[in-house]
Amino acid sequence: MVVDEYGGTRGLVTLEDIIEEIFGEINDEFDDETPVGYRREDDQTVVFEGKMPLTDVCRILNVDATTFEAVQGDSESLGGLLLELFNRLPKPDEEIRHAGFVFHVLAADDKRINEVRVKKGEEIVEPS
Repeated sequence: MVVDEYGGTRGLVTLEDIIEEIFGEINDEFDDETPVGYRREDDQTVVFEGKMPLTDVCRILNVDATTFEAVQGDSESLGGLLLELFNRLPKPDEEIRHAGFVFHVLAADDKRINEVRVKKGEEIVEPS
């Protein structure tokens, strides 16, 4: 049971809720079909929703969960990571390279990044 600061009941936490917080979403026969939040274009390219959690992005890209830790700041989503990398809200068709990936913004409005194509590529090292 979840209790608020006044002693009132606020809800119920199930074992499935706890497991999903640790391992990610679990689909079973009682869950409604929900969109996955990404689609594969090929072995090297995935299109994600901007709100996709970074932990899920790393899992889908098959990289270590700490891959973007140095630059992600307080962000927990792919859109938040891109805000950190660009230091501003990017416009559609802008791209940036980081950690061996090319992030191409497909759709964004004046408040959020909606869709991003992530392609595995080689890291480009700028001369110093």
